[in-house]
Amino acid sequence: MINLQSNPCKFIGAIIIGASLSIISVRPIIALDLDEIASLADEITVKITDPDSGYNGSGVIFKQEDGIYYVLSNQHVVVGGSTHEIETVDGITHPVVFKQEIPGLDLAVLQFESEEFYQVASMGDSENLTPLQTIYVAGFPASQTNLDITSGEIRAIDRDIVANPKNQLGYALLYTNQTLPGSSGGPVIDEDGRLVGINGEAERDAISGRDLSRGIPINLFKSLALDFESQSQYEPEPEPESETDALEDIFSQAYANYRSSYFLAYNPLGHDRSVTSIAVSSNGQLIASGSKDETINIWHSQTGRLLRTLEGHEGGVNSLAIAPDGYTIVSGSDDGTIRVWNGNTGELLRTLEGHTGRLNSVAIASDGRTIVSGSSDRNIMVWDWIDWELNAIIEGHGQGVNSVAIAPDGSTIVSGSDDRNIMVWDLATLDLKTTLEGHEGSVNSVAIASDGRTIVSGSRDETIMVWDWTSWELKLIIEGHESQVNTVRVSSDGKTIFSGSDDRSIRVWDLATGELKNIFQDRNSAQILGFDTSYYEQIIVGGMSDRSIRIWHTK
Repeated sequence: MINLQSNPCKFIGAIIIGASLSIISVRPIIALDLDEIASLADEITVKITDPDSGYNGSGVIFKQEDGIYYVLSNQHVVVGGSTHEIETVDGITHPVVFKQEIPGLDLAVLQFESEEFYQVASMGDSENLTPLQTIYVAGFPASQTNLDITSGEIRAIDRDIVANPKNQLGYALLYTNQTLPGSSGGPVIDEDGRLVGINGEAERDAISGRDLSRGIPINLFKSLALDFESQSQYEPEPEPESETDALEDIFSQAYANYRSSYFLAYNPLGHDRSVTSIAVSSNGQLIASGSKDETINIWHSQTGRLLRTLEGHEGGVNSLAIAPDGYTIVSGSDDGTIRVWNGNTGELLRTLEGHTGRLNSVAIASDGRTIVSGSSDRNIMVWDWIDWELNAIIEGHGQGVNSVAIAPDGSTIVSGSDDRNIMVWDLATLDLKTTLEGHEGSVNSVAIASDGRTIVSGSRDETIMVWDWTSWELKLIIEGHESQVNTVRVSSDGKTIFSGSDDRSIRVWDLATGELKNIFQDRNSAQILGFDTSYYEQIIVGGMSDRSIRIWHTK
């Protein structure tokens, strides 16, 4: 084991040499600029003070539930039995109502109570950090009043400490950001605005004379799976007994309890007419919204910022899909065309023509090599991603095709139509496998569970139906919406259904039982015309009839 403290330069050299032999994948994500990083850091970073000694440190808000905010900081910032206070971005000082130290790590969790809204940090994955990667550290140095933000690079990651977190109290990250006393406990943020570590130590290397800082990777905290709610000694007022979420559940986005697990993070306007389609990239960074105004807007999910507008369609945009690469966008429009865009640059890559009616639905196979489209012309078309040629036309529906989905293994297409039927097709042979009948109105949306064993459909008849893939039997009819169901999605773990409706709600259902688990009800009475979720449902986005989009984040 290399002693990071005794010889940091030796360790840095070893890491850099090793990195030169590694293949580092390019992340096709639109990073935040410096102003956006500063704005985000200002919202999530808090000052922690000890009124008795006058000493201050920093912390980061990482969770909120029922008016209780959770702050992560260093143990050495809140050491002792003093009554500490937390100052938020609005200048309000809050007493710490509960403190829990993390055994073996220089970390502590604090709680404060407030009815105000404060931004919660978006958790990143410190396993993805690499040497020479740009990071930012925020904190409140004792020598100044305002928040201090420094940029720097990862110099080393001590894998021995990552494997044995109690070694060196978890300080596995070494970086060049020049931090000052008082910045301890502040967030380490990556270029996408995600929390990847907690800052805590600074020193000058005796050999190089270079200032270096150390931090604790956020995954060391996430892996502890401590349930701070159950340990909390603070109870603002008695409440009915309910199941609490362990931190492990929150950070892995488990599905034991959806209630109160999301908050409305952003509600931006950007379109001139109703938003009819939404797509979220699998990494959760990019949101695409399509509108009756014939445009596609690209948004950053962590800030709600409009990145660019894609223009070219000559009719409303009814359907969107984002490729597995996270930035290539496919759109279908009333103008009868499919367009393929580079979401990072806004460049139109290709226009696919062949349908004679409006495009209602587009889908991309998981291998990124096939596009499937459904149209009001009653046809399904299969397109090759490499040469952009039309490979096949599938006929069979008696009326317009409203929705298409491709099975996770890429072998099967499921389609829903105004003829009230769901049809299942073999993608290789184009043979019809089966027709599922049961809805009393148009089938507006179909989805396939990640295990490929369940089909879910949403209809104009206001119901959701769950079908068994093996027997093709109807397993469940879910009722509860008060108007037509426009969109359905199945959660990444295959246990939950999300549905959006003209009744102005997104509803969350247990796939096995049909039990209603949560309702996202729009307070401004706008219809949910389209929605999508990121992988593991960290983000839910709704397209609204009032021209806005709603972005919900997990708490």
